[in-house]
Amino acid sequence: MFDDFFIDKRAVLGYNSTYEEERMNQSESKNKKTGRIGIMVILVLLFLLLGIYTTHRGGIGANDLRVYYKPVQAHLNGKSIYPGLYFYPPVIVALFTPIASGSMYVTAGIWYVLNVIFLLLTVKLCVKLSSDGKPPGKLLYIVPILYSLGFSVGSLMMGQINILILLLVCSAFYLVRMKKEVLAGVFLGIAIVLKLTPLLVLVYFVFKKKFRILKGVFISAVILIVVLPTLFFGVKKNIEYQKAWMERSFLPNVTGKDFAEGNFHRYGNQSLEAMLIRFFTD
Repeated sequence: MFDDFFIDKRAVLGYNSTYEEERMNQSESKNKKTGRIGIMVILVLLFLLLGIYTTHRGGIGANDLRVYYKPVQAHLNGKSIYPGLYFYPPVIVALFTPIASGSMYVTAGIWYVLNVIFLLLTVKLCVKLSSDGKPPGKLLYIVPILYSLGFSVGSLMMGQINILILLLVCSAFYLVRMKKEVLAGVFLGIAIVLKLTPLLVLVYFVFKKKFRILKGVFISAVILIVVLPTLFFGVKKNIEYQKAWMERSFLPNVTGKDFAEGNFHRYGNQSLEAMLIRFFTD
């Protein structure tokens, strides 16, 4: 009888202990979930407020969006796209025309939303690259956003193309992992044509003997330098614009001509030539 009593008591105590452990685990899980939701709400509010501010800045021409907007307006008015601050390839004007045909405020709002989408896609790719096939935790999606907040907020505020370039480069790395090297080269080629800096990534892939990427880069170069601009501007105008781009941007980047001009020593200038100057000059 006494033995049965002690056995039952131990059973009850064991049950209570298990119940308490479950309650503690549930409480801990609830706290983690609340913390994640809190961080997500703060991030959403941050990006909403940043969107309002950035749209206003872009609308009054106070960020780099004007560099892409003004050539589009020049083209729509039958003028040359290259006088002024525009140093990018002609294809960017063709790509920006659908969103930059209206007012600068509308263009700034659309471009901000697109950049946020580019950022989220970049984070998703980075998580896939780092998770190595394992199911990623929800926190793993938040960490890259917090870690890159300085870069992403700066690029969003300035209305720059850098987040799109980052997405294209991350796509190239992901496709290489998926054994789709030619398609990876296509994405990397788009990034290189839009902005010369990712050329350094191509050097890395060649060093790793991923030579099939070169085929994809060549395909992108032909489409974005020859085919698409010719269809958009016409043969004569495209030849004229490609020559202007070579003289104003591509050749100075490659040869180092006119490196002493401009604000290249300022950290905010993230161009390839600015980086080289900061690394190798006093």
